[in-house]
Amino acid sequence: MKHNTMNEKTRNILLNKSSEEERETFYTALQQDPAAESEFKTTFFLHTISRIFTMKTSASKKEKMFRKFWSGAKYRKTRTRKLVIAAQAAAMLLLMIYTASSIHTSLNRTESYTLQSERGSVSSTRINEVAAMWLNTSSFAEITKKGEKQIIVDLNGEGYFEVEHDPDREFLVRLGDFQLRDIGTSFNIKAYPDEHKLVISVFDGEAHLETAGDRLLKSLQRGEEIEVDLRTGAMTLRASDYLTDIDWKDGKFSFEEAPFSEIIEEFEEWYDVEFNIKNEEVKDLLFTGVLKRKTSIDNLMNILKLTSDFEYEIKINSDGSSLVSIY
Repeated sequence: MKHNTMNEKTRNILLNKSSEEERETFYTALQQDPAAESEFKTTFFLHTISRIFTMKTSASKKEKMFRKFWSGAKYRKTRTRKLVIAAQAAAMLLLMIYTASSIHTSLNRTESYTLQSERGSVSSTRINEVAAMWLNTSSFAEITKKGEKQIIVDLNGEGYFEVEHDPDREFLVRLGDFQLRDIGTSFNIKAYPDEHKLVISVFDGEAHLETAGDRLLKSLQRGEEIEVDLRTGAMTLRASDYLTDIDWKDGKFSFEEAPFSEIIEEFEEWYDVEFNIKNEEVKDLLFTGVLKRKTSIDNLMNILKLTSDFEYEIKINSDGSSLVSIY
């Protein structure tokens, strides 16, 4: 039986029947053909193993075994290629399934985190690429993202929001028995539980005040503010004042014809201080102005005293808090 030139040369190399020149030419050709080199290494390995375990086998039988191996080499090569192609196809299918599963998981994954502002501080965060939030002093918010479809903020305290409306993504701020649904806007919500009221100010766009059960109570437009008495349920609609309502996020107290009783509520939230009003008439005094929040409570009281007739005294308690008595 005749062999092709490559098979004959390989057989002679393995059986040590080639000259020095032929071997040099053979190995030079292998270096230029990686596929042929890989096949020869496999053949050489199998031939060597065969010599180890069949040392008593005749030369003619060895040659017959070798020819049988070589004749099946092309079949094995073709079969190997088919297996490789099948494996690649399976891997591609698994990758497609995994990718689709990952996308589905990402779109439906629920994640939550919290943001808190301690007394005397303001915090801010970007909720996603189109929504940002600021938290006033002593405020707490839990932010829940439900995939790409919904963002819910549970607010306790005061927060200012800037949200670009996305018709494919719902943005809600939950406030106990109420919630505010964003329709693409900037708005401020004041909901300190100890004040027993909810104040929502819309500065741009539109927002819907709803019950916790999604029932619409009031559609708020730009420049509108609503106050809800949490004890009686009474609602008062008025004009919002952008600068006065959100100066807090820029480190300021801002008042416009504000009664002293309302001002001291903000002071108590910001400073570790308690007021004891012994002169009831002071509660109804009205103040207008802008004060820096970094100012000490003593300096603030001095400034207010310049425009009104009252006296005050500050005592430091054993726990480090302050008591301000107004006479």
